[in-house]
Amino acid sequence: GYSLAEADLLRRAMGKKIKEEMDKQRELFIQGATKNGVDYDRASYIFDLVAKFAGYGFNKSHAAAYAVISYQTAYLKANYPLEFFTALMNLNINDRDKLNLFYHAAKFSGVSVLSPDISKSKAEFSIEGERIRYGIAALRNVGFSIAEGIVNTRSSAYKDIWEFIQNSGHIINKRALESLIKSGACDSVHQNRKQLYESIDTLIYFANKNRQDKESNQAVLFGNLDVLRPKLEDVEDFNEEEKLEHELFSLGFYLTNHPLEKFRALLKKLDIGFIGESKTIKTAGVILNARMRTSERGRFVILTLSDPYNVSEIAFYNNEIIEEKRNLFSPGTFVIIDLEASGNTTRLAGKDIFEFTERITSVMKRLVLTGCADSQTAAMELSSVLKDGGRTKIMLELLLEKHKVSILLPGAYSITPQAVCEISNLSWIKGIEIDTNSLLI
Repeated sequence: GYSLAEADLLRRAMGKKIKEEMDKQRELFIQGATKNGVDYDRASYIFDLVAKFAGYGFNKSHAAAYAVISYQTAYLKANYPLEFFTALMNLNINDRDKLNLFYHAAKFSGVSVLSPDISKSKAEFSIEGERIRYGIAALRNVGFSIAEGIVNTRSSAYKDIWEFIQNSGHIINKRALESLIKSGACDSVHQNRKQLYESIDTLIYFANKNRQDKESNQAVLFGNLDVLRPKLEDVEDFNEEEKLEHELFSLGFYLTNHPLEKFRALLKKLDIGFIGESKTIKTAGVILNARMRTSERGRFVILTLSDPYNVSEIAFYNNEIIEEKRNLFSPGTFVIIDLEASGNTTRLAGKDIFEFTERITSVMKRLVLTGCADSQTAAMELSSVLKDGGRTKIMLELLLEKHKVSILLPGAYSITPQAVCEISNLSWIKGIEIDTNSLLI
C-alpha cells in the first residue's frame, strides 16, 4: 500500500541507515501488509529481511561486478606484487595511514620500499629494480609541485648538497627542505642530517643568492665555486632514535627501522609480544593516531598502533581508562597495552594502557647478569649504566678461573628498557635473566 513518495522515504531511510525512520517505516509496512492480507508475523519477517539488506547489500549485477574486480585485484597482487603495490601507493599518495598499511602489506609480500632520495626518487612511487622507491611528493610539506620541480631540474645524480641547492634551490622552501633532510632523502649527498638541519637557513640563503645571481646575469669570477659556499654547522649527527622520530614526522611511519626493534629480546622475556608477530594479550607499540568516536554504547577511542611487523587498530571502550590515560594517546607515544581476550577479529579491544618505559621499569624485580669478568671490571662498567633510586636488584653471576661467583650488588636501581639494551651490549655479558613482579606483569 505504499505510494511512490512513501516508497522513496523508505529507500532514503535504507540508504542513509536512519534508525528512527526505519522504526517508523516498520510500523507503516506491517500495517499496509496486513491490510493486503499478509499475516503479521510474515510481514514482520519480510521487513526484517529488508532492514538486513539495508545494512549492506547489493543487487546481483552489482555484486557480480565487485566479485570480478576482487578476483582481478587478488590476481594482480599475487602475480605482480611490485607493480601492484607501487600503483596502490600512488593511488593513495596523500593518505599517510593507508601508505603505512600498504608498506607493511608490501613488506609481508616480500616487496621492499627504498627511502626517498633526491638523486633517484621520482615525484610518485616508482619501481627501481625489484624494489619500490619512495616518491618525494608523499613527504610532508613537499607535495607534487615541488617534487615535480626537483625531478624535472635533475639531469643526473647529485655530487653534493650544494649542487642540489644550486639546481633546485629556487623550487624548494624551508619546510620542504626540512622534510627532505629529516626523511633521509639527502643522505646520498650528505650523511650528516643534523649538520644539514642546523644549516637550513644557510642553505636557503645560498639558494636565494644563487637565484639572484642568475637573474642578474652575474658571472662567477672564480673557477672554483667552493669559495662561494658557506660553511655548514659543525655538529654531530642525530642518533638513531632521533632519525626514526624525524622519519615518522616526514613519512608518517617508520621505514628504515622501528624504534621497538631493539627491545624485542627484552619484551620476549617479559611475555610482551607484537600484534603483527603472534597472538598476544600484552602488546607493545607506538601510537600513530587516536580517533574519538561515539556509538550506541557511548564514547570510545580508536588507537592506530605501530610495531615492527604491522599497523593495528585497538579500541578502548572504558570511559575511566579514556579519561585517566588520555595523555598516552598522543602520536609518537611508546606504550604497553593489555588486550581484551576476545574472539572478535574485526577490531582489537584494549583493557588498559601504560607508558612503555615506566611500565617495563616497574615490573623488573631483579636482573641476574651472567658473564666472564672480574667483579671490579663488571662493577665499573655497570656504574656507567645503572641509576640509583629504583626497585630493581642486580645479581652478578661471574665465572672466575673456572669458579662461579654470585654477587648481589648493594641497593636497588632504576632499570629502563634502554639500560637493559646497554647492559646486554657490554663485552663480558653472556646472558640476562629477569625476575618480574607478577602482581604487575
